[in-house]
Amino acid sequence: MERISLVCPNCGGIVTVSDNDQIIKCEFCGYSVLMADSDMVKTEKIRSETYKEVELKKLAFEKEVFDEKRQSERAEKFKNSKLKKCNIAFCIICVLLSLGGFENFKVGMTRYFLSSAIMMIQAVLFGLSLLFGPNIIKTKNENLYLILSVVAYLLFIPSLMFVP
Repeated sequence: MERISLVCPNCGGIVTVSDNDQIIKCEFCGYSVLMADSDMVKTEKIRSETYKEVELKKLAFEKEVFDEKRQSERAEKFKNSKLKKCNIAFCIICVLLSLGGFENFKVGMTRYFLSSAIMMIQAVLFGLSLLFGPNIIKTKNENLYLILSVVAYLLFIPSLMFVP
């Protein structure tokens, strides 16, 4: 912000103003005047504001492109990972074991119910991690699929504790 010194037309005192001030008031006599921008100044202000807007839009676009590229790379990395293959295998195993446990529950063997329920939860967690990993379901947390996978693997401990 540039400061400019002007002479008051009423009393001759020195008035210091900034280039953004539209009303200038003399500190000595109280005389005030409205500063009207010339067409050239107005044009320059519009040009400057437009340039800033264009730069902000350009930065937002570049950020969006960068984010999309990063998500695409992460999804491709997940598609070729061993974690994906393990999650698929364990998801299938959990579904089969839980369905078998629920079948035993139907015939009166209630001790398998809790283990089967935990394994069904594991299957759901593995399935969700398979959807979040390659960005089939978009999320702000890039590592949600890892968190879901870790929780699902940790649930093997209690699920095996209830199997007789």
